[in-house]
Amino acid sequence: MTEEKLENKKLDFLVIREDWSEYKLVTDGTKVKIKASVSDIVDVGKKGKKREVRLAFNNVFYKEVSADDKGEPSENPIISEEDVIQELEYEKIREPLNIYDVPNKFIIIVRTSLTELKKTRKFDSKGNRIYHYGISCLVNVVEYPK
Repeated sequence: MTEEKLENKKLDFLVIREDWSEYKLVTDGTKVKIKASVSDIVDVGKKGKKREVRLAFNNVFYKEVSADDKGEPSENPIISEEDVIQELEYEKIREPLNIYDVPNKFIIIVRTSLTELKKTRKFDSKGNRIYHYGISCLVNVVEYPK
């Protein structure tokens, strides 16, 4: 197995498609959206036939606001386990493939999935409820044909 020298080179890229993954809460059908936007791509190199990259993401969460989601801003917005008041069940509406192009090198395909969603007793500085959420990103790198 041949190993290419690790490049650790930050790459320019184009966003071909970057869309929201959407879910609905089982209890009342409220829509929830998440997005993990790629902010940096670093080419780590090639190990054998496999291209290795390191990605940095900016995560975004959106939930339709209900009357229950408004309250007095919390003094300390940091969430602890004691602040969780309910684990929410949800159903997937869609999890689109997001596509990023590193011209003349490779395409990166990312699927973002919600893994957990918890309602907390805390509110942000604008009085909106703070939700704790977890996501995972499935990543595939496809080299340009030679």
